[in-house]
Amino acid sequence: MKVLVVDDEEFIRNGIANKIKRIIPYVEEVYKCGDAYEAIEMIQNINPSVVVTDIRMPELDGLSFIEKVININPHIKFIIISGYQEFEYARKAIQLQVEGYLLKPVENEQLKELFDGIYNKLSNQVEAKSYLTQLKHQAKDGLQLMQNKYLMDLVYCTEKDNMESIVAILESLEIYFNLSYYCSIVIKINHIDSRLGLTSYENQDTIRFIIRNIIQEIIETKGSRVWVFEDLHLTDKMYAVINHGPYWSCHPEEQISCYRQMASRLQELTGIDISIGSGRSYNDIKQIGDSYQEAHTAVIQLSSDKDGSVIHIDNVPRENKITFFLPDYEKVLLISHMRNNDYIEADKMIDTIFCTIEDYNLSKDNIKILSLEIIMIITKFVIESDISMEKIFTENICSEEYIRQHTTPQQLKQAIKQCVKLICDYMIQVKKSDGETAIEEIKTYIDKYYYTEINLGQLANKYFINSSYLSQLFKNKTGKKFTDYITNVRIEKAKELLLSTNLKTYEIAEVVGYSNPRYFSEVFVKYENHTPTQFRQKNLDVKG
Repeated sequence: MKVLVVDDEEFIRNGIANKIKRIIPYVEEVYKCGDAYEAIEMIQNINPSVVVTDIRMPELDGLSFIEKVININPHIKFIIISGYQEFEYARKAIQLQVEGYLLKPVENEQLKELFDGIYNKLSNQVEAKSYLTQLKHQAKDGLQLMQNKYLMDLVYCTEKDNMESIVAILESLEIYFNLSYYCSIVIKINHIDSRLGLTSYENQDTIRFIIRNIIQEIIETKGSRVWVFEDLHLTDKMYAVINHGPYWSCHPEEQISCYRQMASRLQELTGIDISIGSGRSYNDIKQIGDSYQEAHTAVIQLSSDKDGSVIHIDNVPRENKITFFLPDYEKVLLISHMRNNDYIEADKMIDTIFCTIEDYNLSKDNIKILSLEIIMIITKFVIESDISMEKIFTENICSEEYIRQHTTPQQLKQAIKQCVKLICDYMIQVKKSDGETAIEEIKTYIDKYYYTEINLGQLANKYFINSSYLSQLFKNKTGKKFTDYITNVRIEKAKELLLSTNLKTYEIAEVVGYSNPRYFSEVFVKYENHTPTQFRQKNLDVKG
């Protein structure tokens, strides 16, 4: 904390400065000035937290001096010192929000009490700003998670009629497709230089942040737009949807050159080694899923081809391209059986799929790619159900690496069956818990993400419970309706902020999840019988 002492009498000025240095331990520097106009210049240079000023000085009195300083920096705190016990001065000082009014000679105890009050107030403001910044980061993280979810929905979408609604949701999440062509790439993280100190699991977010930013920087300098997203349980892959103009479609070699630049930049700057598989460009966003599948095929081929870091689907040998895709109705049936926890029918479905694969007499690579496609379908179901992979799998068995460990169709079939059985077993276990586990997890989720939009239907899907039943169950277990519980959490958080920070009402409304400050005030009055401002004033008065 920096302090400036302003008094035209040198003896008094030095005495007060020395006293502050001696009895206030958290003051870093004490500056002195004998003239109000010089003090104004000094304030602009040193930016003190507190100004201690005499009330009577030649040329410019203390109160006029304070008014000028407030116009320069309204956050500075003031203490007035005077030898005159005049009520009018004190009253005006209060109007200027001066922190304290002391009479000469200044007593140590009163001076320390005033400084302690200012110090606590400044500390609370710093804490409030930090808290607000943290909450805004959480809100931003929530937006990124939503973007991630719907970008995955976009590339996985098999029902083309549903594509328009997904695009509309993405636009509401600040993702706009304004250019005429669309393609997808898969980024596989091969190696991270151990000298970077980023190889531990805790640094995965840092690694992904670096990759995302370099990809965005390079793609956007080419006049295209890119959105990088990830399968949240896989640490070795990231994906991107690219929206570009016709130039790349006419000059695919330029597109590949751009991807090589991304791989080189990452290797040179960070020591992160990646491979990139690219799908074709299409002028219809409804084909972005095709590009995504092609990118997967390409990067798998590149994993066994050590001659390059980037490959386009058109450069994958014909014999290694997927020549057979699972019919949509088989995908839908498999997911339907899993959703209904019917492992027996799901098991039969997988047998049927592999019988079809054998009839086509496909290559080993093609069978692995098809197996990976099934794993991707299963992964999509788990992610859409908002289930944590760690809760289902003790090993990372729902992944490309797991599939690549197996060589024969029989081994691949058994690996997929194991994934499906673990998921079905987990869902049955959740249902048998009578919803107790689900309700506790939902309460924890609300306590953590109260500032975001929380949907009962989405949570019902996550716990495989009918939304109407979940609504009744939630009320039975908590004694509150679902919406009332969320509102109560938000209001309690708002009350904490009203009493512990100097945030304005509209800022608190935003922080706790209300975009409309007027509606927030109406809800607050309904719960507390006071407006937010009245609540703050009443409780602060009681504390005072």
